[in-house]
Amino acid sequence: MSDVDPSTLHPEHGGRVLLELATKDAEGARYRVTLFTPEARFEGEARVEAASGAAEVPPLEGAPSWLVGYVQPLLRQLWVGQKKAPGRWPRRVMRWRAPK
Repeated sequence: MSDVDPSTLHPEHGGRVLLELATKDAEGARYRVTLFTPEARFEGEARVEAASGAAEVPPLEGAPSWLVGYVQPLLRQLWVGQKKAPGRWPRRVMRWRAPK
C-alpha cells in the first residue's frame, strides 16, 4: 500500500474498500484491492476493461461476500467516470460499507 497507514483503516464495524491504481493502459486499468474489516485485511488485484467496463475481481479468500460483492459495482462506477475523461482513472478510491 502506498502512503496509507493500514492500521488506521480497520473500521469499528462494517467494511472498508480501498482501490489503488496499479497500472493503466488503452485496454483498461488494474487496481490493488484491499478490504478491511474490524478483524482482518484481504488483498488482491482487480481489472476493469476500458471498452466494456467488464470487471474481474479476485475471490479474496475469507473476505465477507457482501464486501467483495461491492468491489465490482465500484469498479463500474470508475469506468463510467473514465468514459467522460478517457484514460483518467482515479489513483485511489476508498469507501465504507455497512455489513449485510
